[in-house]
Amino acid sequence: PKLILVSVLILIMLVCIEFLFMTFHLFDYAPHLGILLHLLGGCFSGLLLYGLAMESLIKTPILVQLIFVLGTVAIAAVTWEGFEWGLGMVINRKMQGSINNVMMDLFTGMMGGFMACTWVYTLHIKKEQD
Repeated sequence: PKLILVSVLILIMLVCIEFLFMTFHLFDYAPHLGILLHLLGGCFSGLLLYGLAMESLIKTPILVQLIFVLGTVAIAAVTWEGFEWGLGMVINRKMQGSINNVMMDLFTGMMGGFMACTWVYTLHIKKEQD
């Protein structure tokens, strides 16, 4: 479906931006861009995984669907932090400055997950009205 394609394209774009910014030290000039990347990454990873599992979730209560979205976003956020750490090791750039940075990234990713939940809930309400 369209939701899966759009989510994949946006996530690929976010990974490319992250790679470029880390490689060329561009976060030095736009340090707060990481917040937006984590917010969008959380949202679209949740939507992607929801889209992939939609057929299996369609008969489950909406609360279970929303918990699924948040759970998958939590796993994606932790995986993303591991990716950032590994990429930083490869390009000899320490990106994970502190535990506060990691926690803020995880928190921001989960806020994106709540955005995805809002989207999923809106889709659910729209289907009920049809």
